[in-house]
Amino acid sequence: MRSFFCSLFLIFLLCYSIISAPTVSLGPTKLRLPRLICRSYLYSVGFLDAPVLYDNCLYGILETGSFAKRSIYGQTEWEFGKNVKQFFIQFNTIVLLDKSGRLMSIDAGTGYKLWESDQQDIQTIWLAFPGILGLSKTGQAVYLDFFHGFLIWKSQETFSSLSYDEGKIRGTFFNRLYTLNVETGASVPDPDGLIDPQIPTDSRQVLAADKLRLEKESIVLNIEGSTLELIDKQDGTSLGKWEIPSSYVSIAIQTLNFTREDRRIWLVHPKGVLEVELP
Repeated sequence: MRSFFCSLFLIFLLCYSIISAPTVSLGPTKLRLPRLICRSYLYSVGFLDAPVLYDNCLYGILETGSFAKRSIYGQTEWEFGKNVKQFFIQFNTIVLLDKSGRLMSIDAGTGYKLWESDQQDIQTIWLAFPGILGLSKTGQAVYLDFFHGFLIWKSQETFSSLSYDEGKIRGTFFNRLYTLNVETGASVPDPDGLIDPQIPTDSRQVLAADKLRLEKESIVLNIEGSTLELIDKQDGTSLGKWEIPSSYVSIAIQTLNFTREDRRIWLVHPKGVLEVELP
């Protein structure tokens, strides 16, 4: 009987020691992010630079130098011209500048030429609606009609650089800043003196080899390592954070442009598009 009670007492002590033993903390548990479902579509011929997403289609300069309209998955609807240097899209109209200085306009839907300017020596252009602002190879500012391409005015003075911002045209010559009248092209020295015109900064920032920040309208796309996050640009709140599968991280970090629709995001890079499905 005594041995029975001794055994029972030993069992009690063993159970008590297990229950009262101190717990060992292994540190905070890292929550696993929901994983994105990715599909990669590569183009047979890539874009030379960031294509523009307009009306759910891609518009841009190809590696061959021609300008193309493609579906989001890369099917080419049409190609136009060669040696295209610069373009912009507005009101379903594309304005193109090629490397020789020719300026022309085409229909965004069909790719048909609408007009070609008789100004054949333009080196760069800006959308300055209701017109197009250009800097000629001789340094003169030119202002052309957006819809028909005819010359509205050409400056008497020459400039080393031009800029257009919030309805103001500014030019520099020997580090002197001038303001140009949009309607007539007449220039007057800027009272602020020796100030360079402001050049708009690119919204795409490559912060490191594995970090990317890209702003578009009201949304910021942020990639850090294998984490993709969408942020509300206005108040900075997170709209969602997800994990990119490791095999797609190197593609995602090359994103030049993106669009979002329902539960899908399309990340456009020079060689194709990465379709991302949110879990």
